[in-house]
Amino acid sequence: MKNLLKVLILTVVLSSCSTDDSSSNQNGNLTDAKELANVVQEGLYNLSFHYQNGKVTKVLHESYLRKHQIVYNSDGKVSRIYTEENIGTNHDNEDFEWDIIDTADYTENVYENGKLVAIMSGSNIINSFTYEGDLLVQEMNLIRTRTYTYNSDNEMTHYILDETVNGGSIHMKLVEFDDKVNPFYKMWNEDKLKLPFHYGSFLSFYPHNLIRQVGADDNEVDYISIYTSDEDGYPVSANTTSWNGLGGNDRSYFFEYN
Repeated sequence: MKNLLKVLILTVVLSSCSTDDSSSNQNGNLTDAKELANVVQEGLYNLSFHYQNGKVTKVLHESYLRKHQIVYNSDGKVSRIYTEENIGTNHDNEDFEWDIIDTADYTENVYENGKLVAIMSGSNIINSFTYEGDLLVQEMNLIRTRTYTYNSDNEMTHYILDETVNGGSIHMKLVEFDDKVNPFYKMWNEDKLKLPFHYGSFLSFYPHNLIRQVGADDNEVDYISIYTSDEDGYPVSANTTSWNGLGGNDRSYFFEYN
C-alpha cells in the first residue's frame, strides 16, 4: 500500500519563498465562512466550539479534560486564551455556561503591524511567527521549527522540520493539498486564533487541507488523508494514515458546522 501511494505522489517542484509584499493571504479571504462547531475523532475525542457574534469564545475538549476561554482585542483579534485543565467528567461543561477568566492561566498574543508574531506565557515566548509579505514562512515553538516554502502562486510546496533543539534532526517534507476549505482556517484568517494544543492540523493557517506528505530524504509517504466534503467544499469527514518507524496509524475524523 505504501509503495502504491508513493507512485501516486505528484512530483513537487521546489521553489523559493515568495517575497512579494503585495501577496494576499495565500488564496484570499473567506467570506461567509461556516463556523466549525464540533470535531470528533473516532474513539478518542470530541472537540466543541462556542461562538458569540461570529467569534469563538469558548472551546471544550471532553477527552483531554480541558476548557478554554478566548478574549479579543479592540481589533477583533485574539488577545488572550485562558486554559483550565483536569476539569473532570462530572462538570456540566457542554452548555458552555462557565467562566474561567478569573481562575485560569492564560497565553497572550503579540502583534506587529496587524500580524501575530508571538504567543507569550508570562515572560516566555512559546510560539513565534515570521512572515514575508502576508505569507507565514516560519513558525517556532519550544521543541521544533517549521520553515515553509511557496511557489510563485503562493501555494505551499514543502517545509523544513527542525527538531534539533530537542535532540532530534532536520527533515524536508513535500506537501500536497486539496482545493477544499480547511475547517480551521477561518479561526486563523479572521481572528488569529492559534489553538495552544494539538487539536487539528498544525497547518491551520493554510486555506486548504493537507492530503499527502512525503519525506524528501527517503521519498517515503508519511501522511495521507482522504476527505469527504459537502456541497460548499467543507470537510464532513477525513480518513488519515500516518507512518513512522512503528508502522501505520489510521484515524477517522468528523466535522460539524453551525
